[in-house]
Amino acid sequence: MHPVNVGLLGADYEVDHATGVYRFKKIFAGENWDAQARSPLTEPGVKVKEGDYLIAVNGRALRAPQTPFELLTNAAGETVTLTINSKPTEEGSHTVQVRPIADELSLREQTGWRATQESGLATTGGLGMSTSPTWVGPDSTTSSKSGFRKIRKQGMIIDVRYNGGGFVDQLILRGCAASVGMGAARNWEQAPCSWSSTGHGLHYQPVRGLDGDIFSYFFKAYKAGSAHRERTWGGVRGIRGQIPLLDGVTSLVPNFRAMT
Repeated sequence: MHPVNVGLLGADYEVDHATGVYRFKKIFAGENWDAQARSPLTEPGVKVKEGDYLIAVNGRALRAPQTPFELLTNAAGETVTLTINSKPTEEGSHTVQVRPIADELSLREQTGWRATQESGLATTGGLGMSTSPTWVGPDSTTSSKSGFRKIRKQGMIIDVRYNGGGFVDQLILRGCAASVGMGAARNWEQAPCSWSSTGHGLHYQPVRGLDGDIFSYFFKAYKAGSAHRERTWGGVRGIRGQIPLLDGVTSLVPNFRAMT
């Protein structure tokens, strides 16, 4: 049994029930400078916006109950032509060329991450918010991207809910507990001299963490801050050796445990 290559456009759809034409309900922004996180409909030169209708794919008309995924089979990474219009008719439409992606997970995770950053919790009372879907691979940089911008906030909230695991939690913990020194350079043209922090982007204000297992345990053990919300299950079992089964399900084998 082989997986089906389905091209994805980084969007949610809704159907106009009067005509059966699909509309782009939401288009995920992505980070188009990163090939692994690009969003096809937001790349330069692609004239598509939320609310537009997807009239056809490669010249084939698209109407419900047929889905966009049927016409985008075997299209991931390939150039396809979409017929787009601001109304559910072909009259006045235009075409755009895009390269669908094979996986939208990172786009959807980034959307949740941005929503967290823009939430009232993160913008009220001088608090910063840092979060990451996992602490392994490319996702491990998300904490840095969100955290370094908050270095001068009055406090930091580290949201590790739904975190898929990883092995760089010690780096995040080190940043939470680090102290920051100050440096000064004489300004020969103007007085007084200039001052700058020497903490290399580390956060040094009160911190609170949410959920997680290893991170939450040591977060409290190091007295880096206070932990809130629900208790974690505490098992801490890392996996390795994924075994694909015939029906497409993957079997995971526990291989790692924490020693304290």
